Amino acid sequence: LVLNLTGWRATSTTPDRLLITDGTSTLILLKDMPNIATPNLATVYGPLLRGPGLRIAFAPPRDERVDFTITTTSGTKIGWMRMFHCAARNELVEAFAKSEADAQSLYDRVANARCRRAGEPAQVWPDAARR
Repeated sequence: LVLNLTGWRATSTTPDRLLITDGTSTLILLKDMPNIATPNLATVYGPLLRGPGLRIAFAPPRDERVDFTITTTSGTKIGWMRMFHCAARNELVEAFAKSEADAQSLYDRVANARCRRAGEPAQVWPDAARR
C-alpha cells in the first residue's frame, strides 16, 4: 500500500509487518495476508490482538472495516481493522487511536490508500528513533 501520512515514522519493520506512528496513533500493516471478507476479520484476526490483561470488544462490520476497543490496566485504545486487496496481494491494516474521533479521522486518511503499481518500490518510512 501507499499511504499519505506525512510525519508518520516506522517503529518496527519485518518483511511481513510494519508499525508506523505519528506519536499518538499507530498503524500495523500486515503484508501478504489471506483474502478474508470484512465480516470475518474479527474472527480470523481478532486473536492476534488478544494478550494477557487485555479485554477486546468488536463492533459489527461497517464501511469495509471492523471497529474494536481494547482495554488494559493502563487505559483504552479505539481501533479498527481493514483488508486492502491489491492484485494478488492482500494487506491487513490495524489502527489504534486514543479516541473514536481520532480512529475515524485515521480511517478517513487511510481509506485513500492505493495499491503500489507494478515495479513501484515499497514506501519508505523514516525511523522513529532518528527523530
